[in-house]
Amino acid sequence: MARTDHLDQLLQGVDAWNAWRQKEPSLKPDLSGADLAGANLSGANLSGTDLVAAKLTEANLAGANLSSTSFGRANLSGANISAVTTRFGVADLHGANLSGADLSGAGLDGAEFSGANLSGAQLAGAQLVGAHLGGANLSEADISAANLSGADLLETNLSKATLIEANLSGANLNRANLREAKLTWANLSTSHLIGSDLSKANLTGANLSMANITGADLIEANLSKANLTKARLGGANLSAANLTASLLVETDLTNADLTGSRVHGLSAWRVKLGQGTKQHGLVITPANEPEVTAEDLDVAQFLYLMLRSEKLRRSIDTIVSDVVLILGRFPPERKAVLEAVREQLRKPDLGYVPVVIDFQKPRSPATDESVMTLARMARFVIADLSDSQSVLQLLQLIVAGNPMLPVQPLIGAAQHNSGMLDVIERLPSVLRTYRYDDLAQLTADFDALIAACRLKSWNLRHSTGL
Repeated sequence: MARTDHLDQLLQGVDAWNAWRQKEPSLKPDLSGADLAGANLSGANLSGTDLVAAKLTEANLAGANLSSTSFGRANLSGANISAVTTRFGVADLHGANLSGADLSGAGLDGAEFSGANLSGAQLAGAQLVGAHLGGANLSEADISAANLSGADLLETNLSKATLIEANLSGANLNRANLREAKLTWANLSTSHLIGSDLSKANLTGANLSMANITGADLIEANLSKANLTKARLGGANLSAANLTASLLVETDLTNADLTGSRVHGLSAWRVKLGQGTKQHGLVITPANEPEVTAEDLDVAQFLYLMLRSEKLRRSIDTIVSDVVLILGRFPPERKAVLEAVREQLRKPDLGYVPVVIDFQKPRSPATDESVMTLARMARFVIADLSDSQSVLQLLQLIVAGNPMLPVQPLIGAAQHNSGMLDVIERLPSVLRTYRYDDLAQLTADFDALIAACRLKSWNLRHSTGL
């Protein structure tokens, strides 16, 4: 219960109150339970004051000093607490009613708001760094451009709240209700959103890099242009979400549900996808066009590029029909051979696209995988075996994995055949090894070698009915 003398002092006006506080700096005023509804306390020094359970509805506290003030269970609905002059510090507002209150631009760092009612409150531009808002009701509150970095928002109700450009980096939003919240261009980097409800939330352009969103509900959420780099979305429900032009780099989508999500223009690199990840019906076209769907993120990106880029389509046609894979070891003294082969393949009457793998460095599993991928796209392979055991070894893998791919081995006349080459030559796709004495001989016979490769390709396909 408020002390009568303290209340009488306040009722004399803000100037008299502040003068009294200046004379008694160590005094802790007791205004608990006081009825101050509609009071004009603008600029008042209320630091350290006990206002527990006070009635401050529609009161004007703009610019007041509220450092270490206790407002527990106070009714501040509709109050103006904008632009307070100092931080709340250890102020206690737990369980207070601040519904519809104006706290815009206020310094509220570290304040205790757990269980408070801030529904419909104005908190635009407020400083709430490290504030405790666990279990508070902030539904439909305007928190635009507020700083909530490191704040505790565990199980907080933020449904339909406006958090446009708010800073929530490192905040604890586990199991928070953010349904239909407006989080456009908000900073949620390194935040914790485990099990939170973000269904139908607008996260356009939001920064969610390295955020932990495990098990969250993002059904129909708008994540267009959002940054999800290294975000953890394991087990999250993203069905029917809008991921248009979003960035997913090293994002964890293990066991996530992406069913029916829009992935038009999405950029996905080294995304972690488990067997439990659902990728059915991914929409790759814009919302204003007939839907084209895919069943895999990688395929979706590829199909989108295919549909949109005529240049890429031409490039793919080239890769499928005109690439010739050249394998060999080409140190400086043998570069002339490589250049001669390249030039012959580029001649207008042939028009092939040479792709060279130079084995001057040791093979690696990554190299083998790249070569095998290229071999699957090639029209045929020219393998110069001169001074290169690595090429011969890899050739075994190529012919075993691509029985329809013609291979023309070349070797300098001074080189010796190995038993391995004799085995490879017995395979249907491998032509007889061509031996050349010098560059002039290779150039003179090149057209005949290409013709033999073409004939081999036709025979292989004809023999299988293709």
